[in-house]
This record gives sequence, structure tokens and C-alpha cells, in this order.
Amino acid sequence: MLIALTVLVGVLFGAYAFLEICAVHARIAASLTGLNAIGASIEKMTHTVKRIAVFSYPPIIGVFHVLNEPEYIFYSAYFSLVLSIIVIVLSFLFRINAIKTFFVLIRMVSQNNSKSAENGRPILYALTHNNVYFRLSRSSKLLLKRLDTKILWFSATIYSVYGGSIFFINIFVLFFSGYEAIVFQALGLINGVGTLTMAFILDPIISRKLETGRRMNTLSNSVLMGILVAFGFFLPVCFIGLHLLYLIAAN
Repeated sequence: MLIALTVLVGVLFGAYAFLEICAVHARIAASLTGLNAIGASIEKMTHTVKRIAVFSYPPIIGVFHVLNEPEYIFYSAYFSLVLSIIVIVLSFLFRINAIKTFFVLIRMVSQNNSKSAENGRPILYALTHNNVYFRLSRSSKLLLKRLDTKILWFSATIYSVYGGSIFFINIFVLFFSGYEAIVFQALGLINGVGTLTMAFILDPIISRKLETGRRMNTLSNSVLMGILVAFGFFLPVCFIGLHLLYLIAAN
């Protein structure tokens, strides 16, 4: 049962990572179409579905506390990162088709035309048709000159906070036994810091670049690579470090 719960946590966390990236694709596609209001609605829908995944796996982690199996909290964190890294890599490799799919979907919503060749099958249409308005480069090669380091590192930091906050809180509880209520209340504070950083620093930078409509490939690469650095480097280092500290303290 514990292994099954660990796998379930990983799957839900992977779904969260996938939907987080979909929201990024939707925002870029909206800028390409020039229909930012409709794009924002689709982005919000994606974030709403994402919250279902985010709110689904914390109770499962709570089961590990109830069963007094703290090691499985770390196991679930590791497995979640492995799945999320796979999702992020695949999202990067297929990002052109993903953004194009949202591009077609946004145009469909704006046209609201049931006779449109695109209507009802945006994914198939996006994968099999070219559009003269689609200006994003098809190159899948990652070149350093196509990365904006500012966006990359801000993305890595913010998504480390968002992605790791629930695991961090559940791990900190292991170190502060008897203060669980206080530690769990700190989750809002951690997410609040991430929200403020996103709203006042990263979001305005991305918005300015989207409004100009230039260097879209750079923006896409930088955000995705930032998420990959968060889930593939920052969070693993933090989780492994905390795991070692826990093992030392337990002995």
C-alpha cells in the first residue's frame, strides 16, 4: 500500500508539473495570436485544473505521518521529481506543437465558428497544419544564446518554492515534532513569498516580452529550462540534504 501511495503522489505531482507548463504554453500562444484576454481565460482554466492535482496529494503524504513512515515522505518526493523531470523534458521537446495547439485553440474560441476546419480537433489540426501567423521557431535545439538568464534563474527560484513547498512543510514537521500545527500553518507564508516574487518580478518581465512579440523562442526556452533547473537540481539538492539531516538526527 505504501508503494502504491508513493506512486500516486508522484503521478499527481507530475500532473501538476504538466499543467504548470501548459499554462506557460497558453500564455505564449495568446501573445502570438494577439488575443491575450482569451488566452488569459484558458491560462486560468489550466491553473484551476492544476490546483486539483496540487490539493490531491498532500492528504496522501499525511497518511505517511499517520502510519509513522517518514521515509516514504522522502521516497514520494524523489519519485515525484523523477516523473516531473520526464514531463518537463518531453514538454521541451514537443513545446512547438504544444504552443501551436494552444494557438489554434485560442483562435477557435475567438472565432466561435462550428464550421471551422479547426473546430473540435485542435490538437490534430495543430500537429498536421502550418499557419502563416505562427511565428515561433521550429528549431528544437537548445542554444545558450537563446536563453535569457534572468528569466531562467527567477523561474528556477519561484518554481522551486511552489513545487517544493508542500514537501518542505511535511519534512520540517519531522524536525519539529510537537509543533505540527505551527509548521503546517507556515505553508501559506512560503507560497505567499513565491506569489509575491512571481507577481512583482517575474510576471512583469515575461509580460513585457510577450507584449513586444519578439524572441518568443528565447522566452519559451528560458521558462522551461528554469522549471527544469528547479525540479532537476534545486529541489533534489534540498530534499537530499534534508534527508541526510533527518537520518543524522534520527540516529
